[in-house]
Amino acid sequence: MLNIMPEEAHVEELTLPLPLYYTLTSLLNSYDMTIKLAAANVMTQYTRHFLKDDTKEANYLKIVPALCALISRTKDVGEITVNSTWKISRKMSPTFLLSLISENFPKVSKFLVDLNFLDQIAYIVTSNYTSDQKFLDENSLYRISDALQVLACIGAVDENYRELIVELVSK
Repeated sequence: MLNIMPEEAHVEELTLPLPLYYTLTSLLNSYDMTIKLAAANVMTQYTRHFLKDDTKEANYLKIVPALCALISRTKDVGEITVNSTWKISRKMSPTFLLSLISENFPKVSKFLVDLNFLDQIAYIVTSNYTSDQKFLDENSLYRISDALQVLACIGAVDENYRELIVELVSK
């Protein structure tokens, strides 16, 4: 349904049954990365498409720590696999989801800075790109672009954040 719905379309607020909502939010704390990622995907899409603006903040603040944990655990690997043959698509990656949330919810910027998470986002950029590279594989390109989107959204909020980002990426 979300794939065929235009981005501009606004649906009346859809409320998940409380047991389902509580289950999804508790799965955000799972130790299994694929379960955590699945819950984060469902909660992100639900929040983006079906909640009114005044109720989004609480959900995003529940989702962002789970995404940060996923990014932290996969920043060196660069991808999450469900099994040895099936890789997660870009639109389901934690960095992509964090870029969507950062773009639509500027308050997440302060939250990420308070978590000292900028180092890890900057690391994604610096570890996947060097100035002497002529070509990037598709996975690296997407990881860099999603990380840059998060950094751009954070830098748009505060001058001090911009200076911190420049310092981190210049290392």
